[in-house]
Amino acid sequence: MITARHRTIAVCMGLAALGAGWAVIPRPRELALMRLCDKQFDRALFDYEARYKSGDRSAPTVGALTDIYLQHGNVPKAIELMEEHLKRNPSDVAARRRLGAYYQFAQQPLRYVENLELLLTGKPSEEDLRELSRAYSFFHRPTEQVRTLRRLVEHGYAKPQDAVDLANLLASQGKMREAAELLASRKQFDNGMAEMLVRLRLDAGQPEEAIAVAARAATVETDESAARLVAILAARGQRRAAREAVAGLGERALRSPELLAQWTSIETSLGETGTAFERLDRLASKKKLPCPLADAWMELALRKQRRDRAIGAVLNPVCPIDKTPAWLAEGLLEASIGANRLDAAEMLRRLFGERQVQNRLLLAYDWAMARGDRAAAESALERAAQAASTEAAREQVAALFIKHGELDRALRFGARSRQTLLDVYYLASDSKLPALRLSAANALVASFDSAEVRILRASALADLDQPLEALVSCLI
Repeated sequence: MITARHRTIAVCMGLAALGAGWAVIPRPRELALMRLCDKQFDRALFDYEARYKSGDRSAPTVGALTDIYLQHGNVPKAIELMEEHLKRNPSDVAARRRLGAYYQFAQQPLRYVENLELLLTGKPSEEDLRELSRAYSFFHRPTEQVRTLRRLVEHGYAKPQDAVDLANLLASQGKMREAAELLASRKQFDNGMAEMLVRLRLDAGQPEEAIAVAARAATVETDESAARLVAILAARGQRRAAREAVAGLGERALRSPELLAQWTSIETSLGETGTAFERLDRLASKKKLPCPLADAWMELALRKQRRDRAIGAVLNPVCPIDKTPAWLAEGLLEASIGANRLDAAEMLRRLFGERQVQNRLLLAYDWAMARGDRAAAESALERAAQAASTEAAREQVAALFIKHGELDRALRFGARSRQTLLDVYYLASDSKLPALRLSAANALVASFDSAEVRILRASALADLDQPLEALVSCLI
């Protein structure tokens, strides 16, 4: 039996169902969102534009409408809408970030940078500061980039490379001391900071500070970096300080090819080749010479006239010599021939080939003479004479003719230097060759006329029983 209580419950249930029905019917705002999510962009555009025109300027509506504009390829409209929104809501960080992305889509880098600057008016993030620094670098705006890198430092975001970048920018603005102080304030050096600080101190006119930095850093840096530090000092006119810095490393410098090479180079540039040679020679004697220094040792041996040590390096090498540069091999070969050490000369010839010898015609001449092969020597000399295209080359060939007593050939070949002609003159006099002596005197007068050479010619004429001509020669 249906009572009044049952009828009341039925009415309530009906009202509840009716209310629920109204609740699940989507309203215009939800319909617009549903169409956007379903990618019904044309309908969504119509719905959201209608809402915007009706006065809905909320962030979700603006964001959805700009997204729809982007889907339609209408980037300018999306930018315009977001700019209007930010005029009303300048503190909306999310919207400003979206506007930055829209500027990128539209390829408007300058407006992107301006927007990023506005984004960083508060407490900036590390990534935003780095992005702004990169942008300033791209647009070559060093002053603004310096300011941004300083903010990275102030907010505790700085990394070693930031210090290097900031120092480089300050240096490019002529602020050498400020750049140097920035790097000097670092607790430890990374990324080549020590080398950069040494250069900055030198550029700032602070050589004592540069030397102190280099000497201190060399003790903790790698051998390669330490060698570069002393090389910087040497190249910038601080060679003695550079020598002291590398010498202060003691045994480490003797074991390191990089440091030992710099030490040798610096001493050589200071004219201390004897000291450099003795150090390398001691190491070689103990079989402790680093192989990269073998060439320097042999070169210094030749320069110091220690041919015995150079030849010993060939016959009993402490390091392989097959990679020795051609110019040094030629010097070793010449020293071996000069010392009549044909065993060393033959070893070099085998290592570097007969062609290497024959390409140096005067060396080939000496090599042939040392072997007693007169025909090969004559052939080399003739080829050298034919190939001599410069005055210096011609003088070398003429000197060989003179060396072997062929004074007439030296003159015929065309000896032109004063010293060469004087050599011919006096050798002809010693050899009792008056006609050749006179020829040399005439050549001297023709090229180097002076009272002295006229007297020489007068003497030559007198020896030929031509006293009148000798007198005239002195008077003219």
